[in-house]
Amino acid sequence: MPTTNKLLTVAFSLWFFILLSGCNPKAGADDWCTTIKEKPSSEWTIKEVNDYSKNCFLK
Repeated sequence: MPTTNKLLTVAFSLWFFILLSGCNPKAGADDWCTTIKEKPSSEWTIKEVNDYSKNCFLK
């Protein structure tokens, strides 16, 4: 029985963490653009640079 309790505890904790973590905003959304602007440009990925230039640069 203790193994079952541990397994249920781990499963519930994982499920709870997934629910709380949420999703990242879609690239090009206002929230995403704000997040990227606050992130140091040295940490941007190539995809983020492309998405930012297409969706946020001229806003």
